[in-house]
Amino acid sequence: MIVALTVVGIVYVVWSSNRSNDFTNYSTMDTISIDTNPWQPYLSIPVGDTDNVYEVSWDQKYGVSKAAYCMVVFRNEKSRQYKLVAPWLDGVIIEYQNINDIKFNKVSKNNVPDISGSR
Repeated sequence: MIVALTVVGIVYVVWSSNRSNDFTNYSTMDTISIDTNPWQPYLSIPVGDTDNVYEVSWDQKYGVSKAAYCMVVFRNEKSRQYKLVAPWLDGVIIEYQNINDIKFNKVSKNNVPDISGSR
């Protein structure tokens, strides 16, 4: 009987210590901070459109003119970059400070000489 009362007493102490109806230690944050992804969509081909791609052409400051074909263009204002995404690309990144001019043109896949990423 003593053992049974001791076990019941221990169970009650554990149960009552884990049960908290006291909200004195409850605190709320003054502001909610949501971290957002710095890569924001800039241009994209709609999901159902299988006939078009974006031709992205740019002039490098100390190099040649380049072009790439992609399905989505992301822009990161924090790091000042564009990222071109397509199944045939490995993720081309273009930095703002390395280009003089950049153009985005929606073109038909049939008019693209070679969708390999760059020419």
